[in-house]
Amino acid sequence: GFVNLLQYILGFNPWGWVVLFASLLIYGPSTNLTAEDLWMIQWLGFALFFVILTTFIPSMRCFGRGYMYNYNAAFPASLLVAMIWGGKKHTHMVNVLLSVTLLACLAGIVFYLWKLKHSKTLKVDAEMDVVIKHLQQLPDGVVLCLPNHWDDLVAYKTDKKVLAGGHGFGFKLLEPIFPRILRPISEIIEEYHVKYLLTIDGYLPENFIKELPTDKVTAFDSYRLFELI
Repeated sequence: GFVNLLQYILGFNPWGWVVLFASLLIYGPSTNLTAEDLWMIQWLGFALFFVILTTFIPSMRCFGRGYMYNYNAAFPASLLVAMIWGGKKHTHMVNVLLSVTLLACLAGIVFYLWKLKHSKTLKVDAEMDVVIKHLQQLPDGVVLCLPNHWDDLVAYKTDKKVLAGGHGFGFKLLEPIFPRILRPISEIIEEYHVKYLLTIDGYLPENFIKELPTDKVTAFDSYRLFELI
């Protein structure tokens, strides 16, 4: 929904938005900003405007996940901090905004590290390493990973083909499986010759699992590897 998207575009690069807002606060008839400062503000503004367009306008979403484009605002935001705050052209309010943003970013890093420690999908833990080594020993075959966080990892570590999403090419070919599965899984397995399905316990619904042409299921702690007929 709208609120979630707003959280994404703010959370992926809070500095960009805060620096733009702080720059606009000190802009006015009596501003001591230089022409170069104003040019940098425009650069940052256009970068963030593109984020808004590709996040909230459906016809623009073909360019990708809009909030991911926040990285384009990182460089101009950094330059603006150096030019305005470092050049002592700011007010007390700008100091407060930047300080609060710094604390929020530090809190976000701590929260991310906590989630990383307890996550099964954001890192390669000991059990996943066992799964990878087991897959390496199995005959060649296409692997389907659900969730798809593991696509690149499995492809790289096992040297097996992975039925995965794309990186900006061939969207029509990916429609049945990415970003969501639109066809019965049995049809997808047959068409793409999927031999293995790697998932995590509790991730897939029961009716989905029942439809799998399962030959063997191997459990590795909470991970499940289905060998398919």
